[in-house]
Amino acid sequence: QEMYENFIFANMTVTLAEKKLVIGGEAALWSSYSDRTNWDPQVWPRNSAVAERLWSSQDVTDTTTAEPRLVYHRCRMVSRGINASPITTGYCPRVFP
Repeated sequence: QEMYENFIFANMTVTLAEKKLVIGGEAALWSSYSDRTNWDPQVWPRNSAVAERLWSSQDVTDTTTAEPRLVYHRCRMVSRGINASPITTGYCPRVFP
């Protein structure tokens, strides 16, 4: 939820013309407790939320409506072999019937 609620232009004075120059974004994982064994589970669910915010219009900010999309995408990642951790409680029915 915290990753989804971030706004890339918060605390910045940016004109509409300048916003149109932004062609991409980046999300980093900063942690003292991250290594190759737990990187995938931590980074992919968070980056999915950041990616949706970057590609959506500014008024798409409701985490309640985003949750089903992010849960579905997490299940899609798991079914493709990416060890993404759960976003909420529950499981992926396609992966774990």
